[in-house]
Order: sequence, then structure tokens, then C-alpha cells
Amino acid sequence: MSKSLQKSADSQSTIALVVKLGRTSDNSAVTRLAKRMASDRLCATWGITGVGQLRLVEQIRPEQREIAIDIATVGDVEQVSKRLELIKTNTTEFSSVLANESQLRRCVSLSNQTDISAALVEDSAANGPRQAGPGLWKFSPGLELPATAKWPRLFKPNSARKLKDLQSEGSAVVKIDLEKMAASSQGGRQVDRLLTKLAWAQQNGVRVATLSELAAIHAERTAVRPQKSILRAA
Repeated sequence: MSKSLQKSADSQSTIALVVKLGRTSDNSAVTRLAKRMASDRLCATWGITGVGQLRLVEQIRPEQREIAIDIATVGDVEQVSKRLELIKTNTTEFSSVLANESQLRRCVSLSNQTDISAALVEDSAANGPRQAGPGLWKFSPGLELPATAKWPRLFKPNSARKLKDLQSEGSAVVKIDLEKMAASSQGGRQVDRLLTKLAWAQQNGVRVATLSELAAIHAERTAVRPQKSILRAA
């Protein structure tokens, strides 16, 4: 990659969009959201808890989705392993996980055994991305919807550029929780406005990506590139 192209890639803002299905049983909500995102040409990481949700998410166009395994609601390590094995026997596509801080060490172990490169740690107190282990990047949500308190500044009029307020080191993760949306009176409107702003941002130089794509970007930024030798060949 040339220096000019590398500089362009390093300076580009990137937002990873994550959809957490949780224990939602509303398949139509998943379908509606997927269709809306398809119309805006937005991709996302879809966090699933089991094979049933896998079958639903697999109906989304491959170029618009990445599959992540959601282990955040599973406390027992043995149950986590069983869930992973069950899903792994049905697909080989997943490369991200949704987890809690206490499960991060387990995620590092998983990354050594699989192609997992990104972990969204939902209860992380740390801001910004960091490397959690060899080949594994840890991220925390910069914005979670539905928002339970007052609406973020992101949703105020003329605030499309406020997406940059969410970012740390040129990137951010936005999470949509479909289970919580089912009980939120404002969740649908919030998500609609968010997708409108993300579509606008994508048309104006911001990259909307998946978790594993965001991990690849940070891995590239921190990679140690070999230096050209100043010694002449003998």
C-alpha cells in the first residue's frame, strides 16, 4: 500500500454497526431492520444466541451481514462451549463475539482456536479499542439503542456530523438491542434516525463496517512494518 493510500485509510472514520438479537422472538422486527439497512446499503454484525436465530440471519444478504455469537448472557464456561460448538456445526462464518468483561479471557482462548478477531465487551468501562490478545481486538459500545435516558445529541436537528462525537481513535461501535427495543416506546424512532444518519455519513466519507472489519483496520494501523535497510548489499 502506498503512503498516500495508507494515510487515507488511517484518516477515514469508521463506525461498526452491531445488532444484538438477545432473546427477541419477533422475527418480523429482524426482517424489517434488515430490509431498511439493505435500502441504505448498510452492513452490520448480527449477534445471535442460537441456531434458530442463525437461520433467520442467514437470509440476509452475505455482503450486508457478519455473524457474531452472543455469549454475554451465558455465565457458565461449559455452556458457552456447548453453544459455540452447536453453532459451529451449522456455520463457519462467525468471526466476532458479544461478551462480558469477565468472559474476555475465554474470548482470547477462542480466538486462538477459531477465526474470531473481534469482541464487543458490552459492560466494558474502558473507552476506545484495544488489543485483548494475539489476533483479538476488544471494543466497547459508543452508543447503545434504545437509549433509556434523554436522546443523545446525535438525534438533535442538524447533528449528522455528531457521529464523530462517538469516536475514539477514529472509530466507534454502535449497538442496536432488538430485545430492549421491543419494550421501548422510542426505540423504533431512534433506530430510524440512526440509520438515516449512518446512510448520510457513508455517502460523505465515513465507512460503516462490521466488527471484524473494524478489528482488521486497527490491526493494520498498529502493524509493525519492516523498515528498508540503509545498508547496501554486499
